[in-house]
Amino acid sequence: MPSRRCGSGRASPSSAASSTSPSTPSPSGRRSGSGLSSSRTRPASRSVPPPERASPRRAPRRHRVVGAHQSGFPTRFLTGGAADTYHSESSAAALRQGGAVRFADPRLDRIRAKVCARERLSRDEGLTLFETGDLLGLGWLADHVKTRLHGDRVHFVINRYINPTNVCVLSCRFCDFARKPGRPGAFEHSIEDVLGMIKDGVHEVHIVGGHHPEWPFEYYERLIGAIHTARPEVQIKAFTAAEIDYFWRRWKIEPKETLQRLKAAGLHALPGGGAEIFSRRVAKALAYTGKADPDRWCEIHGVAHSLGIPTNATMLFGHIETLAERVDHLLRLRTQQDASGGFLTFIPLVYQVGDTKLVPRQTPPTDALRTIAAARLLLDNFPHVEAYWVMLGEQTASIALHFGADDVNGTLEDERIAHMAKAESPVGLAREQLLRMIHDAGKTAVERDALYNVVRVWN
Repeated sequence: MPSRRCGSGRASPSSAASSTSPSTPSPSGRRSGSGLSSSRTRPASRSVPPPERASPRRAPRRHRVVGAHQSGFPTRFLTGGAADTYHSESSAAALRQGGAVRFADPRLDRIRAKVCARERLSRDEGLTLFETGDLLGLGWLADHVKTRLHGDRVHFVINRYINPTNVCVLSCRFCDFARKPGRPGAFEHSIEDVLGMIKDGVHEVHIVGGHHPEWPFEYYERLIGAIHTARPEVQIKAFTAAEIDYFWRRWKIEPKETLQRLKAAGLHALPGGGAEIFSRRVAKALAYTGKADPDRWCEIHGVAHSLGIPTNATMLFGHIETLAERVDHLLRLRTQQDASGGFLTFIPLVYQVGDTKLVPRQTPPTDALRTIAAARLLLDNFPHVEAYWVMLGEQTASIALHFGADDVNGTLEDERIAHMAKAESPVGLAREQLLRMIHDAGKTAVERDALYNVVRVWN
């Protein structure tokens, strides 16, 4: 296994891992016990258009990584206060001193040198992260970056997911959640219904829903105001960039005005959904061209950041996308973060096969671990990377805490989107279960709020 310190060394077959088995140690030296199968890329079905021609590869530009605290966005939105002190130069120097790091793939040794020097990885190097057979070496690199940023701390939140409606004008091929008006399974909740869903002790409510054809924007504005009035202690994270864009398409309210009004009503942050995968080919094949495209999605998040509203970012993977499209998606997010600096967390979302069946089976856990690790290494300007246990499962999420993830989301009472796609994880977890997941990985659990302010450290 690679050592815990950055150093030079030759590749060693002993560190190779194209799969993780019950007897294979994780990057931290713990046994996974998960029986994970090897990761591979699925070919797209014949009905799907071929990938767009990749742009010519360019020589990587040397880029000194800028920490989240240097991004220009208010530090209190990005670091959670004094708890995140692990990015200091002294701790990084300690990790760099001595200790040979041996990888089965020599390309990772070159990447290691850039990671330890805090230099930005290129597109070619991003592709290497997804293509290498040395999964454990990749995991070690990502875990090194995570440790440099957060030590052994892993964050979680006591939260409540609320979907006011699943009635939607769109017909995205990957979605098992949406329903047309009046169809079986369609639901609509009043503001009073929503208020009744929020219990004592919740730090965050996460609100997303379908693109309803009739509800006026004022419903959403009143909803945020009512929650803020009834529960002023609860932080409100609501409405994806796709929903903000829909308010413009349906009611011609510009995103800036929408966000200003929602913030005045009590909005604290935006979730990261609606990004799917930044690919015109995939958008056309999966019929989601009728909502915010990559330019619009990034524009809306940039507007939110300019108004002091922090946001999250996501990527839906494990369906018909290519590895190159994953890399390009991550680099697009990195570029937007350079420009506006307000992303808190990146959340990779595993496609749930459900009834849509874009692919025969869900992508294996090794692919999820690889994607989380690659994201941590490429998104050098994102403070946090999340292992979303709802779509990963509890065991894989716990292992992901050794592959670059420093957050597991939260209790997620009554999550519907993934579970209507037949996700096999529990509908919600109690605080004690989240603590066990984190402690079983050998990490320190940090309870947070929606903005990563520390609520309590659980030793």
